[in-house]
Amino acid sequence: VLALGGYASAQELLRYTLTGAYAFGAARGRGRPDEAAIAQFAIANAELMDEAGRRLVANRDPAMVDALLGALPSGSQHLLSVLSPERRAGRIRAFGGSNWTLKRLQVANDYAKKHGLTPFVASSSNLSLAVWNEPMWADCVSVSDPESRAWHHKTKMPLFAWSSQASGFFTGRFGAKDRNDPALSDIVRVWFDQGNFRRLERARELAKKKGVTANQIALAYVLCQPFEMYALIGPQTLEEIRTSAQALEVKLTPKELRWLNLEK
Repeated sequence: VLALGGYASAQELLRYTLTGAYAFGAARGRGRPDEAAIAQFAIANAELMDEAGRRLVANRDPAMVDALLGALPSGSQHLLSVLSPERRAGRIRAFGGSNWTLKRLQVANDYAKKHGLTPFVASSSNLSLAVWNEPMWADCVSVSDPESRAWHHKTKMPLFAWSSQASGFFTGRFGAKDRNDPALSDIVRVWFDQGNFRRLERARELAKKKGVTANQIALAYVLCQPFEMYALIGPQTLEEIRTSAQALEVKLTPKELRWLNLEK
């Protein structure tokens, strides 16, 4: 499955919902707060907020909301205890974790099983043919390594894979000549690596044999993993949406998956 996606932390989304303030890259401003969403937030978190917390929400101050969110309990056990009754009551259908480590997910679901609670049913972390040198953003998690992919296969937990096309690394827009381009510093920092350039060459080689593009091969690598997969993409043009959708028709064998990832 393909899905168009962008990135914002849970705290950024809540700040926007509660105050209307947003700061996503160069886009900054403040809109009208969503009063209905604020009321729902206050009800859902009533047991977690004291009077001071309620005043923080009422003030609509982004900085004060950050302070409130930072003070909320972060333990996954408490989170499951709060979410499970909502699931049973039908007010939510399912819940999962974004950028949770596999260890944290496993601990949470083991706790849920032991105590008769609803477990997490999906995870959202990075997975792409390219392997990052470091995260694009702080506190992000990748499951591109063989051990993490094996965990998803074993547990059958669906994955919503963000940056599934590695920020366009396989489009041909970037090359070794761009290493010193300040405008591409994040791309260079995260994706420029000898191993990734070898993966790019293999993707091009296999693409030529199959009559597709290297970028489609890279996306097919994600879609053909042996567990339930939802590939989140960030196309910049309508043409990129069209060609990305065509990757759904590209089938890769387990042998081809290993070869693309330099495992053979």
